Amino acid sequence: MFASRFAPDSWNDVTLFKSKDLLHWEQKVVVKQEGEHLFNSSVCAAGKGFVMAYESDDPKFTPFTVKFATSPDLEHWSKVPGAVFGADRYAACPCIRYVDGYYYLLYLEHRTPRWFFETYLARSKDLKSWQLSPANPILTPGLDDGVNASDPDVIEFRGQTYLYYSVGDQRTWSKLRRAVYPGPLREFFGSYFR
Repeated sequence: MFASRFAPDSWNDVTLFKSKDLLHWEQKVVVKQEGEHLFNSSVCAAGKGFVMAYESDDPKFTPFTVKFATSPDLEHWSKVPGAVFGADRYAACPCIRYVDGYYYLLYLEHRTPRWFFETYLARSKDLKSWQLSPANPILTPGLDDGVNASDPDVIEFRGQTYLYYSVGDQRTWSKLRRAVYPGPLREFFGSYFR
């Protein structure tokens, strides 16, 4: 499991938590901050290794941005130089998956000037050059969802794609929602780039 490590009044680094029995846990910092705070992270298998997308408030870019790291074994991580998504826009809550040679990134956009948040989708072959889906947004708040459709996570199970996300007001309340696509991840992601 990967999570941001909380320090008083701050979020620092990405930490790996691991256990063989779910009772006894080891932890190790695997991505260190550099004058920034690190928030949400997402990890998936990619080719012969793994890739991590993590949210940063690096002051060199628009808060928030997504940075990337790779690993051969889930324990030793290397940041990908020059790989930053959302340097010019609010891009938070990343969820990354690798399908058919593409990295797919679900992320949250703040739709200014309103206080309104939607989930968008982009894809890349190298984690540096990104193509936004022409069908964005792929999640927007419904009538009873407040102003937020955020924190996406997606899995494929028994040939269907399950997309989990949070709705709320980004301040005081939230609820979990699930959307189901009646096909595999390959079809789900591909349908947004036709």
